[in-house]
Amino acid sequence: EPEKNTFLRAPLAKAEGGMETCGAEIFQSRDDPDYKALVSTFVPIHELLKTNPRIDMVTPKEDDTGECVP
Repeated sequence: EPEKNTFLRAPLAKAEGGMETCGAEIFQSRDDPDYKALVSTFVPIHELLKTNPRIDMVTPKEDDTGECVP
């Protein structure tokens, strides 16, 4: 799920599950058209990696909160 990427969560408001680490929330909602456009750029590569994973990448695991852990 591309939405779990820290790059995509950084500008998103904490209330929406974001990290708000860009100094301020850039996107207040996951429904923001610009946020949706940003997320959509990651969908094709996410699908590609599901079917053809890189050999040097460890498959991340999720803890019970949905966060990726080593």
